[in-house]
Amino acid sequence: FNFPFLKYSTDICKEAVLRFALSQANSKREASLILGIKKVDLLKYLKTYNLEKEFEYDSRTKKNN
Repeated sequence: FNFPFLKYSTDICKEAVLRFALSQANSKREASLILGIKKVDLLKYLKTYNLEKEFEYDSRTKKNN
């Protein structure tokens, strides 16, 4: 992908794009690559949209499946 989707999305779409990336990725690094952003920026967005705990949950469930 490597296109900076988050930079060009409206605020209303950012959370949905983040959730998609998190659902497809196995790590924060992989999610940042899908979105075409730096890992530091991903962490900022996770905090902004309060998705940190959700990502932790998704990571645990993926390992068990």
